[in-house]
Amino acid sequence: MADLHHTAPGRRRRWLRGVAATAVLAMLGADLGGGAASSAPETSGRTILVGSGTIPFPSGTGSGTALSADGRYLAYSSGTAGQPSRIQLADLQTGTQQTISPAGEAASAPSVSGDGALVTYQVDDGATPTSGIEMWRRSGDGTLQQVTGSARDLQYERVVPCLGAGPDASDPCGPRLSGDGNTLVYPVRQTARSPYLRLSTDAVQTSSAAPGPRTVTAAASQLAADPVLDFGSAYTTGTVVTLPLHVTVLGSGQPGVGSLRIPANIQPSTPMPAGAGFGFANDDGTPTDTSDACRPVAVGATCTLWVSYTADIREHPCAARYATLTLRGSTPAGQSALTLVARNAAGGCRAVESQCAPADPARPDTVSASVGTDNAGTTLVDLGARPAGGTYVTSYTIHNTLGEPALVDVQGSDCSLTQLGGATGPDTRCGSGAVPPGGDCALVVAYRPRRDTFPPSVLRATLSTAAGWGDGPTTTTLVVGSASQYGVVARRDPGGHGDFAAAKSTVVSTDDGGAAIDGREPAVSADGRYVAFRSHRATTTATEPTDLVYLRDTRTGHTALVSRLPATGSAGGSVAQSAHAPTLSADGSRVAFEARRTGQDTGQIYLRDQTNGRTVLVSAAVRSGVGADGPSSRPALSADGTTVAWQSTATDLVTVPVPVEGGPQVYARNLGTAHTSQTGTELISTSPAGHGQDPAISADGGVVGFRSADTVHSSVASARQPATFLARLRYPSPSTSPTDIAFDPQPAGTTSLPRTVRVRNAGPGPLHASIGVTGPFRILDSDCGSTVHANESCSLDIVFEPTTSGDLNGQLTVSALVFAAPIGGSTSVTLSGTGAPASAGLRAVPDSLKLGSQQLGVASDRVALALTNTGTVPLAVTAAFLPGRGPAQFGVTTGSCRGSLAPGAGCHLFVRVTPRQLGRLSGELAVSGSAGQADTAQLVPVSATTRTPVLALNPTVVRPHDVVTLSGRYFPPGTRVRIGGVRRSAVDVDTDRSGTFAVPVVLLGDEPTGTSRPRALVAGVGAVTGPALLVQAATSQPNRFDTRR
Repeated sequence: MADLHHTAPGRRRRWLRGVAATAVLAMLGADLGGGAASSAPETSGRTILVGSGTIPFPSGTGSGTALSADGRYLAYSSGTAGQPSRIQLADLQTGTQQTISPAGEAASAPSVSGDGALVTYQVDDGATPTSGIEMWRRSGDGTLQQVTGSARDLQYERVVPCLGAGPDASDPCGPRLSGDGNTLVYPVRQTARSPYLRLSTDAVQTSSAAPGPRTVTAAASQLAADPVLDFGSAYTTGTVVTLPLHVTVLGSGQPGVGSLRIPANIQPSTPMPAGAGFGFANDDGTPTDTSDACRPVAVGATCTLWVSYTADIREHPCAARYATLTLRGSTPAGQSALTLVARNAAGGCRAVESQCAPADPARPDTVSASVGTDNAGTTLVDLGARPAGGTYVTSYTIHNTLGEPALVDVQGSDCSLTQLGGATGPDTRCGSGAVPPGGDCALVVAYRPRRDTFPPSVLRATLSTAAGWGDGPTTTTLVVGSASQYGVVARRDPGGHGDFAAAKSTVVSTDDGGAAIDGREPAVSADGRYVAFRSHRATTTATEPTDLVYLRDTRTGHTALVSRLPATGSAGGSVAQSAHAPTLSADGSRVAFEARRTGQDTGQIYLRDQTNGRTVLVSAAVRSGVGADGPSSRPALSADGTTVAWQSTATDLVTVPVPVEGGPQVYARNLGTAHTSQTGTELISTSPAGHGQDPAISADGGVVGFRSADTVHSSVASARQPATFLARLRYPSPSTSPTDIAFDPQPAGTTSLPRTVRVRNAGPGPLHASIGVTGPFRILDSDCGSTVHANESCSLDIVFEPTTSGDLNGQLTVSALVFAAPIGGSTSVTLSGTGAPASAGLRAVPDSLKLGSQQLGVASDRVALALTNTGTVPLAVTAAFLPGRGPAQFGVTTGSCRGSLAPGAGCHLFVRVTPRQLGRLSGELAVSGSAGQADTAQLVPVSATTRTPVLALNPTVVRPHDVVTLSGRYFPPGTRVRIGGVRRSAVDVDTDRSGTFAVPVVLLGDEPTGTSRPRALVAGVGAVTGPALLVQAATSQPNRFDTRR
């Protein structure tokens, strides 16, 4: 039985082979349709129980599953009661699995390379908001690699955590591996507020170079110093204030957090007089230029930096003093920054005129701020870390408790924080006039964090009486904000060894100009060239910043907005109101994402094809074709770009009943390739799974992994959410057309014309076929060697090759495979034909060849001999001249008579002659045809004549010592001719390219008188006789006197 398992001979061998058809997509240039899909089975396949455990965090964020390209390896995050989640890797083909992440780590969000050899995941610390990326290699017992937390990270790089509450908790998180395993992308947040370090202060030491130092004491011990270290106010020239900054290393041994060396420096933000300002001090209070107090500090240990401020009011007496203290650890864990602030004392001070442009935010975000007190007892309004590029407005009410009218003076460390004036509501904005005793004003502040700096910015608002601060009571409020930048970074390992720790982080969430923009939820193409991500930013069509999906081409530097919805009149489709959770095909040409239209309450799943600029609604209701009646989220796109899996609580995606209780279900839909239209939606998380979420999908869409809170399968009793991890094998449904083929009678030993069989997959899963044929039949050509998706077809060309006569039978069988093993579904075609006796015949036209007259040694033009196969079997044609004298001078070439000559077909031989002798030439050409079981032959006479050479003399009557010119024509070209009969000795001459010669010969005087017949002798050919030559005796008469008149 011949086997055609995953092979594609002939003209269709360019099709991809195997389950993991990821490198080249069959759907390139496909035309995506929209609306309701064609019918296909909604449930067909088998669900495999992979494992069970618990999900120790709300809603399972980061607990997604991941599949290798061929669907064999499934990675998932699962814990047990009282223990953190660990990464499990299951081999669905062998039914085995192993735990790959170390114990004690909270590991989640796995991602798998295409071949399943690399698994990356995120490690989170439940005690502190710290995260890291690890990599596991399936070599030997497996090797672990810490990827992040090294000097190769970006400054202030913080991996976006998967655990905990806050704005990031509901986002898909974690690293993503490219299919080839050479590129790793993951979301980060750059901020100077380090989750790995706790900064605090407790007491104040003072000394003075002038009499009358003042002692300032902190309100309490271990007050937080992040993000501001406040040195207080009302200092006079010469006062030196020293504060301890305690640096405690957190992280519980997370990646990059170990024994840290944390050097520090101070950079003034405002002008300082010589000898004044901020600096470091030794533990005895004496000033020093630098501080290296934080030598290697272990996790849980604390080091102390002494920071001093020397007051001087001689220059800018009314200005607040600001500086930035930066902790410059070699890894982001040891990198942090905070602002140092102090205020001098001077009578009658008012605010220093601001050098910042008035704030007039066009599209601000109104945000809340935390309110407390800093280490000096000053009211601290903390905006927190805000994404760079936006404008954030907050308001704080200042109450006048000074007993008399007071003014508010404002000064900032830079122009990122500015006050907004004017009136708002019942309260007057601070700065628009005096605040009466007992009255309030609204301090409205706009914060524009910059992308190029992360240390905190501070705005100091001082409420003082009409005399100004320094001459009366005051109250102070500090408003502080620091920049953060969400982004997607990439690390590349061109060697393909999974060594990403040595690779430098590079920001890939950038605009066309290369500037970093907000980026989260990355997805990466198989070769790492394309990176899709969600970004919160304004567009030309959106009036407010919104979440949209972008696609970055790292090779060309182009960033495209791809979250466009199906066109409703505009060529490119409208921009979604919001979009996120992108997922990419292997070549980056298709992007699936979750999005909402303007005015739409529920998210839907869409697929964008960048090759034709079209978008299709994936989560379409089965009957209406419009968006489903419930939220759809978490799309997963197959690498070949044909199939999308997602989770949804909708009830109208399929016609079968869907349980309403228990959470979402997982669905899959084939969107077609360049050859077919889309199909219907299939319910993946069928009973007894209960429900499903967090789907992952193989390269061809044949396997969908997901998790479920199904208590039927769960074997773990825990207060935590039980989780079951399953894999759905989506079975195909092959059929053939026609179901039987009867070939015409065919002579034995010959091959028939091909007959075509169409193999169709009714779905829903992709078809990988094992194709076999029995009997005297052969598959001549096929395009069934690659994936055949639902509603697609492929073709087979079958030929009949009988070796004997009589009735013959066979069968073509097409079997569906999953993991290279048959799944039971097969279809067949009955084959039959009759072998006929073979007969051979060959006809030659003309029946004889006459090549005419030809010069010696010169090849003639070719003359064609036409042959026709008059028999019933293919012939192998041969031709040769029979032995003899003449045939040696004839030659034959096969011309078009190469290979096998089919019955009824014709070809041409070519014959030519090159004469080597004089006279008439003849021979017999034997033409034969062989068919193994039958042979035929025919003799074709061939004739030609040789043109006789001509020898001439001038003159023909001579006397001794005369000159005779010898000439010749039609001799062999380039041949030596010996001429005798002119002188006593022979004369040798050479012919030219045309076979002619002309040479003068001087008679020596010893020639005999009388008449002679000169002869020209050609070696191997013979002699040619020339005209008579008369040699006269020498006399006193003039030469040839006797011939004169």
